[in-house]
Amino acid sequence: MNKANPMMLALLFLLVCSLLRPSGSRAEFYRYFTDDGQVHFVDDLTNVPEKYLDQVKTYQETYDHMSDDERTLMLQRDRDRDQKRTIEENKLLEQQSQELEEIRYETDVIIQGNQVLVPVTIGHKNRSSDALFLLDTGATHLVIFKEFATQFDLKAVKKGVSKVAGGGLVPSELAILDYVQV
Repeated sequence: MNKANPMMLALLFLLVCSLLRPSGSRAEFYRYFTDDGQVHFVDDLTNVPEKYLDQVKTYQETYDHMSDDERTLMLQRDRDRDQKRTIEENKLLEQQSQELEEIRYETDVIIQGNQVLVPVTIGHKNRSSDALFLLDTGATHLVIFKEFATQFDLKAVKKGVSKVAGGGLVPSELAILDYVQV
């Protein structure tokens, strides 16, 4: 059996002892509330009046076990991290706000074959109705069937002709609605 080197045993003993020793004391501070609701923070438990000892909350300083240079470095790192997090949160909020704004201007449509049907609400004289209108990007007016216009008691303000997609002309009347909501 090999004998252990006494120097090695001494070094091992010192290493174990250094690992078991606390790595420095951490500063604590204490919080308590007085009967009138004031909050107090103290760094010495003996400064807390005896009647408030049962409600004391103890806090540990995170970096007190470090040297001044290490603590300064860690606190700066924390500030930088917090600032970066704040910037990222603000960017996320701005992006979400922008997405909500874009959604506000989106309209769900129905595609049937080569037709795009747009859901709308039209209103006139305290009446309103939901309908699907055919999207015609070249149209200069909103065209509705006469039967539909009659439901709203629309009165023609002008008569004329309208050109349809195939180039033909059809008689039409111009009326003014109170609103069309897409």
